[in-house]
Amino acid sequence: MKKTPSESLRATNRPFQNAAGFSLIELLITLAIIAILFSIMMPTFSIVRQSAEKLMCMNNLRAIHYGINVFSNEHNRRFPLSKYAEQHRYQQTMAMSVISNPLGDFAQEWDGLGRLYEGRYLDDCKCLFCASHHGLHPYEDYEGDFVSEKTVPTAGTRLIYTNYQYFDRQPGTNNPFMLDSVNQETMIVSDGLRTQSDFNHTTGGNALRGDGHVSWFGNKSVGYKLEMLPEDQTEIPEKRQVKLFTEIWTSIQLDVNK
Repeated sequence: MKKTPSESLRATNRPFQNAAGFSLIELLITLAIIAILFSIMMPTFSIVRQSAEKLMCMNNLRAIHYGINVFSNEHNRRFPLSKYAEQHRYQQTMAMSVISNPLGDFAQEWDGLGRLYEGRYLDDCKCLFCASHHGLHPYEDYEGDFVSEKTVPTAGTRLIYTNYQYFDRQPGTNNPFMLDSVNQETMIVSDGLRTQSDFNHTTGGNALRGDGHVSWFGNKSVGYKLEMLPEDQTEIPEKRQVKLFTEIWTSIQLDVNK
């Protein structure tokens, strides 16, 4: 039997009349499930990010080791020297440059790891700054110093810091490392240890050894000694620096050797 136009219209519209949408309770339950799943996955995302940043830090240290090797091959097998280590001011061995204007004639003196940048032994100056860094001296603070060859400071003297502690010798000694004599297990660069605000990672740090490989050390290996570092940029007395950094270096060295 042929349907009338009114009957066809009613049949066509019937599915729409019977369809049901989401209720408010169902929507809230769906959002709650999504929130629970997101909260469960957040720690995983954080762990993945920390692992990636730790790996980037290790790559930085390997690039620094390559630069040290090339530098040493061109300088009678000697490591880049740090005047602060020579003065037993180990707290300042994160400094890579001193910018001063004593008589209005701006001068820039590179030191420690800064000698690698000065001599173009590094492919990128960013390898001197850790992706995990969360304290003082991020790369952004000094980005302008690497853009132009001549930097004009505002006044006085200031330092450019890296995010890594450089050891051109064992703390407490006066003999700098040499490429042929440094032990393969000896720590020559570590994550920042200048103050409690210079740490790159929250649970420990990376340490570059003499043979070029990088090992992780935990905060427990250094114990209370890290807590003896100043919270701000205050420089502790030289005698305390010798004792404290000798203990820190030795503790990390023992942990690295495990």
